[in-house]
Amino acid sequence: MAAADSPPSSTLDIPRQLKYWKMCLRSPLPDAYLSNEGNRMALAYFLINSIAMLTPPGPANLTPLISPAECKQLRQWILSHQHPGGGFSGTSSLVFPLSSGAYDEWDFATDARETEHSGLASIAATLFALQLLALLSDDESPGGAFRGVNRVRTLRWLKSLQREDGSFGEALRRLPGKGWSIAGGYDMRYCYVAASIRWMLRGDTKEGEAGWVEDFDTENLARYILQSQVFLSPSPLSAGSVR
Repeated sequence: MAAADSPPSSTLDIPRQLKYWKMCLRSPLPDAYLSNEGNRMALAYFLINSIAMLTPPGPANLTPLISPAECKQLRQWILSHQHPGGGFSGTSSLVFPLSSGAYDEWDFATDARETEHSGLASIAATLFALQLLALLSDDESPGGAFRGVNRVRTLRWLKSLQREDGSFGEALRRLPGKGWSIAGGYDMRYCYVAASIRWMLRGDTKEGEAGWVEDFDTENLARYILQSQVFLSPSPLSAGSVR
């Protein structure tokens, strides 16, 4: 054991870090994490992304910490959080049961807000889910990283989260007596997340091309971002006004 007054090491102990993340991956998390029940998808992303960053690439990693079989199981777990109306839920406790067949004949082409359960998907959980699917993908598998994602419904759901001023909310929420509203406040991070989801599922597909889906208002989003700039005046202190 190092002496109490010895300086901390300036080198990251990668084996120790991987041991910690392996424990988190394969064991129940401590009860201190219970308050994050609604953020399971976020926890999974930071856990698996940490393993990916610390795992040596190529032949040096002969025994990957996450085996191909586990990658397949994790992808199935992530896809089980996909909402029938588009997007992903942050935890299994918010996933509406799919076995009832209630959504089999549901036409999403009209409006994501027409279903009572649309509010169960969130924009942040959707980004984490897509990033996880990319991290756990097999480059040789047909269909790519987003195999199993209903990109059409997810992109239309994403479009429904944009407000008239160009900003984005986090989720759809039904208010008693007032109908559907976009919840989540005015947070610039939601705009970043929306642009990221759009880039991953839509790319630069043009109207008329295969895979085209109605787009959200990108110009209005750009205007909202530009209008959010803060222009600071020179500080009185810097002008030598204090005597």
